[in-house]
Amino acid sequence: LWITGRGYLSKAGWRRIGDHPKLELLSLRNAEGWYPGGDDGFARDGGHALARLPQLRHLELRGMGTDQGIPLPPLPKLEACGIGQFNLEENLATLAAGSPGLRTLAIETGLDFTFTSAMVASLRRMPRLQTLLIEAARDRSDEPAMLRQVAELQRALPRVGLRPGSFSQERVRAVRMATLIIAGLGFMFWFQAGTLLATPLAWMLPRRFPAHVSW
Repeated sequence: LWITGRGYLSKAGWRRIGDHPKLELLSLRNAEGWYPGGDDGFARDGGHALARLPQLRHLELRGMGTDQGIPLPPLPKLEACGIGQFNLEENLATLAAGSPGLRTLAIETGLDFTFTSAMVASLRRMPRLQTLLIEAARDRSDEPAMLRQVAELQRALPRVGLRPGSFSQERVRAVRMATLIIAGLGFMFWFQAGTLLATPLAWMLPRRFPAHVSW
């Protein structure tokens, strides 16, 4: 199940997610709660739903609209996970104890965020952790703070590959423009080659066969 964009989940939505115990991939990035009447049980209901998904292998919870953080239950088959900075210390302890197969972890933090000794200790207790992604930059001016966090953890976790992660509109536009230019140049060369090859072929065709058909 992959919900993109500004998705909204109510109590019934969480319950329906929990009704699929064979679910292996769940991505709820940027999802927010929709609780009429002011019943703010978004994080609580989310934790209860996740506890009913023992087959989860990939879980993405970054950017969710809650200041409490979704409390993670033990997920023994989890291999890749993305979580936010809220409730991070408790969630890292749960992952270290209840997800022994975790290999990739992405953490969304803030600019002034600092990893506590308990967080680092939990990361050290993850036996199969191979890649740790730190996402703390919203624009280019925020990247030094993100790189500081990466360096901080790299000293504490020398055997884990740490990667900075950020989203840049400028980079997305540059890749999109480069794709269009390469596709346009490819079409132009293909059309030119087709024209050069079709011209002598057209002269070789019988006179009763219109030359322009080869085009």
